[in-house]
Amino acid sequence: MLGVATLLLSTCTPQAEPLVVEERVILELPPDLPGQPRAFAIATGGARAVVVLSMESGDSVLYQHGPDPEVVAISPPHRFLSTPRFSADGAQLAWVWGDPKGKDREEWEIWLDGKLLKKWDWIGAFTFSSQGELAYQAADGLKLDANGWYRGGDYYVVRGKKKSAKYSDFGPTRPWWSPDGKRLAFHGAKSNGSHVIVDGKEFGPYSWVQGFCWLDDKTAAWSALDSSGKARIIVGKRELGEERESVGAPAAGGGALAYLYASRNRRGLIFRDEVVPGLYDDLGTPAVSPDGAHVVVAAAKHRQAIEAGWIMVDPSWMDGAITWEESESERTPEPEGAAAAGQTPAGPLCFLLLDGKPLGAEWMRAVQPFFSPDGKRVAARVRSKEGWHLQLDARATAAYDEVADPRFAADGTLEFGARRGRSILLVRVPVAAD
Repeated sequence: MLGVATLLLSTCTPQAEPLVVEERVILELPPDLPGQPRAFAIATGGARAVVVLSMESGDSVLYQHGPDPEVVAISPPHRFLSTPRFSADGAQLAWVWGDPKGKDREEWEIWLDGKLLKKWDWIGAFTFSSQGELAYQAADGLKLDANGWYRGGDYYVVRGKKKSAKYSDFGPTRPWWSPDGKRLAFHGAKSNGSHVIVDGKEFGPYSWVQGFCWLDDKTAAWSALDSSGKARIIVGKRELGEERESVGAPAAGGGALAYLYASRNRRGLIFRDEVVPGLYDDLGTPAVSPDGAHVVVAAAKHRQAIEAGWIMVDPSWMDGAITWEESESERTPEPEGAAAAGQTPAGPLCFLLLDGKPLGAEWMRAVQPFFSPDGKRVAARVRSKEGWHLQLDARATAAYDEVADPRFAADGTLEFGARRGRSILLVRVPVAAD
């Protein structure tokens, strides 16, 4: 097994031989089944799988099987259908769907384990705690204006059967569970500004909230903009980053804090109150090892920042990615003779940084990396021209059409769901696959 010290010697190089993996087909979509796979989720150990199929009509359906692989089910079509989520142990499955209701209203439903929980005018992000408890965003009283934007309404975060106080909006964030699954935090807006709400206690108001993390089961940290637009990292009664152009995207592990800062339209990383050498065209949300000793982050070069001094990489709709998904047609063409002249390609390139040093190959896109429970390995979803891969340390798997739900098993094996054509697979990278 490669240790962190060995990984630090790795550099950004072309993709080496793909990692050796074990594959098992979990669900095969029949060739005569209408619709094209858009997203999927797979339970821990591959016991269940569910697929979102997009229809020519613009609607979507769910196709899934339960514990018995011979028993499959397909849902009625719906105009809005979220990517389903399994709880960490794979025992529970939640999803959200919705449809227009009249000219200016919608009706959304949230389902858990095949049972309808509640109907709302809108349902947003939903997430399971480490203990399998579900929390989600919802709103009632919404109406659609002539441009299709939601207007008015009361917004809540629902935990079990209990809903939060009333808010006027959430922004593109999600509810955040503490590591032990006992506490819940979220971002809510009122007429006087944005707030961070931790177990019902409000902090703020702020001009905007950019990111959030838990240092431990009881201590939270977040990045927010004050009324003047200046960003801070708030940790209890402390405020960090005042001397920086901007700060954001906090992350923690083992009691150690990491966060981004902006400098002249570039991004840098601060870890354990020290600046990690190097500035980059963009950085994603970092991850800190469970022992607090190491930090990894996805970086990008040759990409114009969204806005000078602005850091926003945590929102769930960006999936923790550091750059928008790049198709071949969207990439900037290389100048003639660039390869022969040794020039750098003009298109955005993404890669991982472990303790400030490049790790592995360069990619078109990289999604927020994470550590193994023992902190000795790093994994991330990455994308090339061929498709999606799972990078483990400095190497990556062969390409798949989609990669989802990566996680480390108790024995250190990395497993994830993958789609190849109409086959949904459970893929395992054994511990010895170095």
